[in-house]
This record gives sequence, C-alpha cells and structure tokens, in this order.
Amino acid sequence: MHGNEPTGREMLIHLAKYIVLANKMPTEDLKRDELAQRAAKLLTTTDLWLLPTMNPDGFARGKEGRCFGSNYAAGRTNENRIDLNRNFPTWKQKGQTISELKQGKEHETKLMMDWILKHPFVLSANFHDGAVLANYPYDDYRTGDARKTGGVSRTPDHDVFVHLAKTYTSNHPYMEDTSKECEHWGYFRDGITNGADWYEVAGGMQDFNYDFTNAMELTIEVSCCKYPERNRLLDEWQNNVNSLISYVEQAQLGLRGFVKDESNKPIFGADIQVQKLGEELTWRQKNVTSDLELGRYWRILMPGNYKVRAVKGNVISEESDVQVPNSGYKRLDFQLKFLQ
Repeated sequence: MHGNEPTGREMLIHLAKYIVLANKMPTEDLKRDELAQRAAKLLTTTDLWLLPTMNPDGFARGKEGRCFGSNYAAGRTNENRIDLNRNFPTWKQKGQTISELKQGKEHETKLMMDWILKHPFVLSANFHDGAVLANYPYDDYRTGDARKTGGVSRTPDHDVFVHLAKTYTSNHPYMEDTSKECEHWGYFRDGITNGADWYEVAGGMQDFNYDFTNAMELTIEVSCCKYPERNRLLDEWQNNVNSLISYVEQAQLGLRGFVKDESNKPIFGADIQVQKLGEELTWRQKNVTSDLELGRYWRILMPGNYKVRAVKGNVISEESDVQVPNSGYKRLDFQLKFLQ
C-alpha cells in the first residue's frame, strides 16, 4: 500500500514460488520438510490470492536503504500524493451504494474495492514496514468518548482477531518481543496491537474489509526499516515464512456450509449469526453473508460452543447448537423456509 515499504511485496512473490515448488518436491524430500508439506497442502485446501503491490508509482519513487519517510518524495503516497491506507470508505458510510462509496476515491482504491467486494474472501492481510508487529481492527474509534479515553477499539470478533495476530507473531523468531529490534516504537505485548490503541487511522483497508465484507484482515509490519537493503530480503523471508503459512491456515477454522431453500436452491445474502454459549448474551454484532454463486458461507470462530442461525430478511432458520473444534472446521448447512 505504501510504495516505500516493499518487504511484503517481495515476500508475497517468494511465497507463490515457495508453494508451487513445495508441491513439486519429490515425496521423500517432502516427508522430511514439515513446513513444505503444509505449504503444498494449501494448493488443495485454499484459494489463495496474492497482490504484491497496490502502489507501483510510490514504489518507483522509493529509495533502497532509506529507513524513514512518510511523504510523496519518499514513495509512501501514490502519484496524486494520497496515502492509500487512509482512502477507503469508513464505517460511517455503511449503507451507501457502491457508486457512492467510490466517490472521491483514488483509482487504486476503486480497483481494490471492486476486487474485495467481488470475491468472498475469508481472511486477508496487508503488509507494511517501519515496525515489527501484527495490528488488528478496529483502526479507529466508533464513539467520541472512546476517542477521548483511548484504549482498545474492540470488534465483535475481538477474540478471533487476537488469535490471528498471535498466530502470526508467535511463528516469527522475534516478533513477540521487538523492543530491542524497533526501539523507536517500544514494547508491544505478544508483538500485537489494536490499531486504534496504537494510533488512530480512518479509511484503512483492514477496517474496510471487516466492515463491508466477510473478510477478517490484519496489518502486518515486517521490518523496522521502511525500505531495507536488498541483502535483508532473504533474512526477512526466513523470518516470516512460517508466520505466512500459519496465518493462511487459519482460514480453515470455524464454521462453513451452505444456505439453501426448500427446493435446494442456493440463497445469496443470508446472514450467519452466532452467539458463544456461556459468554455472550446476544447475537454477535457482526455477520458474514452467504455468497452469490452457491449460497456458501465461511466464518472463522475460536473453539467452543455456539448458537448459530441463518437469517434472510424476516425469514430465520432453526437455531443450531454447534461445537467448533480445536482444529479444522465444522460443516453446518441451513435451510430457510419461505412462505408461498
């Protein structure tokens, strides 16, 4: 997103190569390499989309070895001098049409919005440099009082986001404690931070994904130096490869299934509502919706017992009590009965 923070760009290109080559490894070699086994498995379990950069103009202006810089000359912004991670629609615009949401947005942002809204992504991440940590939503505060007092701006899926962030940092050699690696930022417990608690951002891409789609997104900061020397790239790849694979694997957690009517026809736009038994008194105030093609849904949830239902308009399915397993996912289908 920021042209002068290119480490993630290089890591994603290498990740594609790593996964493909792992799938081609001789069986005996693959048996001896557990991480390569997991990478190869992704090709049969996960639809993986990789976008190395959304700001090629800024990247062209960036300077190798320049560790700081947050302006046009440094390469942070696009050619119109806009910070693309402040350019997405915010929660205040929910309910607007896609055309309304796009008004005044940069060309790069519009293309990303089309891509994000077109595909039913489950999990995503965007990569930055300038720190070493995992940042989870919300990136801004939703009330004026919270803005004054600071602290964590919690999403309804706070438990899931904390788990996702810790998954990335715990599989990195030092991201859990980067106080010595990035002295200018100080210490972050477990190497994670809530976005708003760190510093408030309005119009960020991770909040857009969560507010307007089914996707859960983190912002990953992978290098203290914004634009490190190229001789650092192999080290950064080795630091992050286990985290990358482990993070993608989290898309397989929770619930998934189909929503159909009594004629077995798929239903688009049905909300999947959840409530964690023993912990939540009301339905969680964030839903995922079934997709247009097959009426499919995916919802990442932490292990535990939940009450779940599907809702389309004023039609509500029967409630199901379901146990989400410690690993893998639980299949749960719904049938909605519409009055003739």
